[in-house]
Amino acid sequence: MKKSILLILMILLFSPTLFAKKVITCSINPVSAIVREISGTAAEVKTLAGSGASPHTYSLKPSDLITINVSDHFFYLGAMLDPWAESIDIETKTAIISLMPDSLLMQYQDEHSHDHGDSHEHHDHSDVNIDPHFWLDPILVKALVPSLRDKLIEIDPKNANIYRANADAFLNKLDLTHKEVERMLRDLRGKPVYQFHPSFNYFLKRYKLINAGVIEKIPGTGPTVKHTADLISQIRTSGANAIFTEPQLPKKSAELIAKEAGVHLYELDPVGGIKNREKYSDLILYNAKILKSNILKI
Repeated sequence: MKKSILLILMILLFSPTLFAKKVITCSINPVSAIVREISGTAAEVKTLAGSGASPHTYSLKPSDLITINVSDHFFYLGAMLDPWAESIDIETKTAIISLMPDSLLMQYQDEHSHDHGDSHEHHDHSDVNIDPHFWLDPILVKALVPSLRDKLIEIDPKNANIYRANADAFLNKLDLTHKEVERMLRDLRGKPVYQFHPSFNYFLKRYKLINAGVIEKIPGTGPTVKHTADLISQIRTSGANAIFTEPQLPKKSAELIAKEAGVHLYELDPVGGIKNREKYSDLILYNAKILKSNILKI
């Protein structure tokens, strides 16, 4: 009997992996914020690209590759948003956009235009014309939760009950967040919104604001002289009073256009990851508050 107890203790002592948490690494904060809602404390969730980095243009560091390789799984958004993550050659990775029902994803109208219509056509998740910023619509995130929950259970089956319970709780939070944003923005329906980059198309569509135009259609590629002149003219006649930039992207061209058009400059954040914007619902509500506070400001 004593020998059996001693054997069990030795096994436990020399097998720390029996109790170790799974380590999940995510490419960007929106992905880790969603994964963390389902994993809770059952897994350790890490993020590569910090809050100040653009998901489109982030450069992998050698330390990032080490972090990924010692993780149990790597989640990234998809080739059309974080192609640097797509290029990592490991088997244990998942593009979360591939877990989305493709009928819910929007496509840009053409290769260079990020304005969109209401069409939800069947398309391949690898299509570069897909607008990948679906996470900014809480209702669309609800459609992701079941598949992401099942993927986490596949990675870490011993914590399946935790993932199921957390997923159910997250679905309820998403409903509450959606209802709160809907209430906050009800009076702004039909108002034009000019974005620096087309990150908020899904959000604007969900809450019935008008995606009136964008300054930088492709990250890192500034607007042409003609596009700048056209935007200034459009903004002046649209009734809009603001342009919304993003903290991860340079503001110089937006500042110029805002000055010439005679409108204010405010900041929306599609990524979060900083104080008061770390959790998913906090990020969505932050952006709703920015819009509510500033769209009608004169």
